[in-house]
Amino acid sequence: FKDVIDQDAIVVVLKNLLLNKKFSSPLMFTGIWGGGKTTLARIFARAALCKNLTESGEPCNECFSCKAFLEDSNPAYTEIDAASNSGVDDIRKLREEANFKVLGDYDRKVVVIDECHSISAKGNDALLKQLEDNNTNQLYIFCTTAPEKMHPTVRSRCLEFKLHKNSKESILTKLKEICEKESIKYELKGLDIIASMTAPHVRDSLKALEYLSNFGEVTEQVSSEHYKLVLENEYLNIISLLKNNLSGSLTLLGNLVLQESVPNIYEGIIRNIINVLKFKNGINVFRSEDQEDLANYIYDNYGDDLSKILQDLLKR
Repeated sequence: FKDVIDQDAIVVVLKNLLLNKKFSSPLMFTGIWGGGKTTLARIFARAALCKNLTESGEPCNECFSCKAFLEDSNPAYTEIDAASNSGVDDIRKLREEANFKVLGDYDRKVVVIDECHSISAKGNDALLKQLEDNNTNQLYIFCTTAPEKMHPTVRSRCLEFKLHKNSKESILTKLKEICEKESIKYELKGLDIIASMTAPHVRDSLKALEYLSNFGEVTEQVSSEHYKLVLENEYLNIISLLKNNLSGSLTLLGNLVLQESVPNIYEGIIRNIINVLKFKNGINVFRSEDQEDLANYIYDNYGDDLSKILQDLLKR
C-alpha cells in the first residue's frame, strides 16, 4: 500500500477493513483506465490472504500465501477478465468452485473481476445470486471504468471506492523512485516529459519508462523524440501562420506531410488548438516557454475565430 499514489484516504479505509477483518461486503474500485484499480485490488487481495499481516495493515510478503501470490500460484486467489469471460457459465463456475475448500491453510477465497461492467445480463443475475449466498469465506473485488453500466442491484451491494486521478507530480516522484531502485540512468527533464505526457494514467507512465530505459538513459532528448515533441512545435507554428502568412503555413505543412500521415496531422493541429484554448483558461499542458509564447500569440490573433477553425477541422 505504501507504493500506491494519490489514494491516501482509500488506503486508510482498506487497511482498517483488513485489520478489523471486515470482509462481509464485496468491494468495487472505479476510475479511469490505467489509474491503478486492478493493482490496488491485487494488493488488497494479497493482504486479505496474508498469514502475518503487519500492524500497519501491509501484507508481509514472507508467508507461504504472500510468496505464492507473488509467484501467481496462490490457490485461494482467482482473477477474471470479464471482457473475455462475461457469460453466465463463467459466473456459475465460480459458484461451483466456491463450494470447495481451498487446499492449504486458507480462511477465505478472493475473486477479482476486472472490467466487471462487461458481464452479460444473465451473468449478472447469476452473480447476484452468488453475492446473496456469499459468506465471509469469500471476498469479491470488482474493477471497472464504467460503474454506471453495472447491474444496479449488484452495484448496490458493493463497498465502492472511486480512485482519484493521479497527478503529474506524484507520477514523476514514482518514476524517480523506480529509476533509483532499478539503477536506471535518467535526466529529470526526461522523466518530467513522461509524467506530463501520461498523467493521470500511471500504467502508461510505467510502460513508457520500461520502454525508454532500453535506450540506456532516459534523457530529455530520448523522451522528446519518443513523444514527437518537436512536431508539437510545428503544429503550433502552422496554426500561428494560417491567418496572416498562408504560404508560410503551407510550406511548413508540406514538410510535415513527409513525416506524418494526413489524419495524424489533422489530429495534431486539433490537439494543439484545444491546448491553446485550455491554456487561456488556466490549464497548461505545454512543455516549454516557446510553446506558451506561441499559444498566447495564437489566441491574441485569432480570438473567437479559433473555436470556429476547431469546429471546421473536427468536421473534416
